[in-house]
Amino acid sequence: SQIPHLSRRTIGTVQKQARRSPPILEEKKRAIVPGDVVTSIELEALQKIGDENCAARVLQGQGDLFRIQGDYARSVDALGQSLMRFVTLGNEAPICTVLEKFALLAGDMGDYHEATQLLAFVEKKIGDLITSYPAYNEEFQELVSVARSTLGSELFDLRWSEGQSMNLEAAVHQAMQFQVE
Repeated sequence: SQIPHLSRRTIGTVQKQARRSPPILEEKKRAIVPGDVVTSIELEALQKIGDENCAARVLQGQGDLFRIQGDYARSVDALGQSLMRFVTLGNEAPICTVLEKFALLAGDMGDYHEATQLLAFVEKKIGDLITSYPAYNEEFQELVSVARSTLGSELFDLRWSEGQSMNLEAAVHQAMQFQVE
């Protein structure tokens, strides 16, 4: 499939949003530093030199920032673009980190069915990596706890089992179907 590219309008909007962003987002207790959002010039430069890995990571960071700010439509767009670039590169670990961001986004939007399935898949693939980063592990475990209490143990266990049995292609397909209503 063809990798989608950011339009100049989208890049400009991201830039404007970044300038308006508060230095610290209290609700998530996460400091946003200037490096979290790249300028359109930097993204264009990465695209010109063909550094798809860096461009994908930039888009992942933007998607996560938009999620934290509650701009779910932009988050889905940036994460989707990041995911497609990582899929093209073929490295499973970064694909799984983007899938985790989709799970967190689903949780933020109250879709605990989707969040649980994606979290289970990610845990199966890169669980050791997640636990080695306390900030990621904390957010991951918090969502697991909320999903379990919201869905109830029986439904949570069913969704978790479904997620654990997914293959990479199915997990990517599920994430790419994600829509903001």
